[in-house]
Amino acid sequence: MVTKGWQSAGYVEGKEWEVKNRTKYVLARPVGNYNSDDPHCRIDFDRNGKLDWSTFHSNLDGYFGMREVVRTAITMAFS
Repeated sequence: MVTKGWQSAGYVEGKEWEVKNRTKYVLARPVGNYNSDDPHCRIDFDRNGKLDWSTFHSNLDGYFGMREVVRTAITMAFS
């Protein structure tokens, strides 16, 4: 079940992902039982409102090297 305040981004590699869209950045993570916005992956928006993938960072165990999985989840959420 998607966390309150987050929206489903669909399934990527068999896991459901959720995103939270903020004014200056977007958060993403696999759906789970969380009590806060942590853990997450974060990507900032540039001045033109486009995702700036060079700002990618993650505090999700095991997901730092999975930028493409996160990119797919976020891209699905914004399409």
